[in-house]
Amino acid sequence: RVSCSSVSTVIAGSYDTVVSPANVSFTSLSPSLLATAIVTGSSTGCYVLSARSSSIGASYISASNYSFVIQSVRTGPNPPILLKAYFSDDGTSLLFVFDSATDRGAGQ
Repeated sequence: RVSCSSVSTVIAGSYDTVVSPANVSFTSLSPSLLATAIVTGSSTGCYVLSARSSSIGASYISASNYSFVIQSVRTGPNPPILLKAYFSDDGTSLLFVFDSATDRGAGQ
């Protein structure tokens, strides 16, 4: 678990977060370097999932980190942020651009 304001600050403590599978192995015969993991837990907060090579001398695979947030099921998603609004070329419509998908006002 890490601080939500800075993913480089680790918060010490005991949490019930579980990553499954805990380890993934690849060999030179593996068709790809893709894997799927499921993260479960009831301790809400920000986390970083790290992947690295555990073989000695396997420096050809660089470490990778993925930051994510576990939220309560009672917490809704963040609303889309308006990035820009502009008139259509013919001036008959007002167009909006958001940073993520919207429900087109259905939730009002």
